[in-house]
Amino acid sequence: MPSTYGAFGAPRPAPRPAVIEPDMDDEDGVAYVSNLVISGTTVTGGTLTTSGEFVGTPTVHWFRVDSKGAKTEIDGAGTLSYSPTIDDVGCTLRCECTGPYGGDPVGVASAPIAMEPSIAADLQKLLAKKSAEKEYKVQDANQPRTLLIARDKIKLRKGSSSLWKHDYVKGLSVTLESYDETTFTLQLDPAGANNCTLSAENRNARDAIAFILRQLAPRGFENVSAGSSSRRSEDNGSVASSDISDEQDGEGKERNSLDP
Repeated sequence: MPSTYGAFGAPRPAPRPAVIEPDMDDEDGVAYVSNLVISGTTVTGGTLTTSGEFVGTPTVHWFRVDSKGAKTEIDGAGTLSYSPTIDDVGCTLRCECTGPYGGDPVGVASAPIAMEPSIAADLQKLLAKKSAEKEYKVQDANQPRTLLIARDKIKLRKGSSSLWKHDYVKGLSVTLESYDETTFTLQLDPAGANNCTLSAENRNARDAIAFILRQLAPRGFENVSAGSSSRRSEDNGSVASSDISDEQDGEGKERNSLDP
């Protein structure tokens, strides 16, 4: 029987188990990824999970596929679970997995993503009445603010004071930040010189804000000239000259531009 001790009395190291690499030269090959299935709720705020049979740990990528078939990789989506956002509405989601030794990816697609019903209901309420508005609590540089959304304009308030207002006819773009599920950026002019980054109370509120604004201002900055802005500077109280008549009454006193 072999001794368990070496020449100088030290214990011999335990034998290392053999590592058996998958045989890629056999006639049938090895299926590192197979039988993929996506399960879960195909609405914003839900969770989709991809399951299947894996040899080793796969590399995972999620893609957003629009109605025209254009496929865009989703930043930060690298696990088998993914929660759809407002950016995914109307698109299908495709999960592609690649085995640990490379090879062609294996993919599976979801059904089209739908908007969470309560958010769609909020939009219908805004459209049903001209003077209707929806209020959301947000943070601007960690300071509490109120975002008021009406049928034709948006307004940011600090308490009862208006910081700025913006008419949709001047163009508006909403971008969801991938690094945080509550943060979004409002682009208020074509050049992007008056962007406003805000944080909603939660992800569902951010999705609601983005969805409603994209429906009310669907064309972005199409046919809008550069330099058109209605962002009020909080530092000096100035406002673009094109908006003074909208923001103030004849006595120079600010009025509520969201009132009918």
